[in-house]
This record gives sequence, C-alpha cells and structure tokens, in this order.
Amino acid sequence: FPVTIKTGICNKYERAAKIETLVLTEGYFKAFKGFLHGLDIIGLSSISHYKQKDTETMYSDVLKIINRCQVDNIILLYDGDARDINLKDLEAKRELRRRPKGFINSAAAIRELLKDTGADLYFAAVNSADIAGKPKGLDDLYCALPAEAAEITRDRNILNYCVGA
Repeated sequence: FPVTIKTGICNKYERAAKIETLVLTEGYFKAFKGFLHGLDIIGLSSISHYKQKDTETMYSDVLKIINRCQVDNIILLYDGDARDINLKDLEAKRELRRRPKGFINSAAAIRELLKDTGADLYFAAVNSADIAGKPKGLDDLYCALPAEAAEITRDRNILNYCVGA
C-alpha cells in the first residue's frame, strides 16, 4: 500500500494540511482499510456514537481536525445495508421503516452537529446491490474491487460506488 503514517490524518493535523474530503464511517476496521488506501477517514464505533455525552456535540477531536485542516467535504459513509429492513420486524409485523430510519436519524443528527463547520456534507451508503459480491462496508468494497481501489479513493469518487449521495 502506498500510504504511510506520514500521510495520515494525524500528520495532516500536525501540519495543519488541507483535507479536501474527510470520510466518517461506521467502524474502525473500515476506517483502517480506507486509510491503507489513502483516504482521509475517521471510524465511528457505530451509527449512534458520534457525539460527546457531556456536551452533546460532535467529538471534539473530529471538530479539531475539520477546523484545523479546513475540510471542504465530509462524506458520512454507512454500510450497504443501511436501507435494508430488519427481517425480525417483518416477522413480528412491526414498523418496517424502523431500521432505515435509524440511519436517517443518525445522518440528520450528524448534519446538525456539523452545520457550523462550513463543510459540505454528503450522506452515502455502499451500493451493495449493484456491485459484484455485494460488498457491505468500505472494507468489503476494496476487497471486491481491488483493481478499482485507486479510483475509489481518488477525490470524492467513492460516491460513485454509493447510493443516496
């Protein structure tokens, strides 16, 4: 992989280097895989963990990076199953929009927390249905399309492999 720790977000933060596009994704492993391919990326532990409990604001480290590195674009990247219904809800005859609505609510809350950053925010999910192997997350996307890894990483091209962008 062409990426080293010297090109990662920590180094860019130290140098106050410009970050054109920052990706926020669900999961640390997905973020690590994106980092290995050259993305400026931060992994959140889940779709419901994105703010500090004491202040009810976006994690301060994320805001520091956005501000210091003058981030222009933020891609909130969820897994390809973000739009799927929960089959248990179907079996129990519960509201089927419940699971997808959780992702929408998460994106809306994050948008609200980031509204004063000046960055453009994009909501996206991996387009699992239209890609061979049906990759669920970003890590799976890179594994499913190894020949296109550089293309996925380049600028905001990651949105070409997503839905809802």
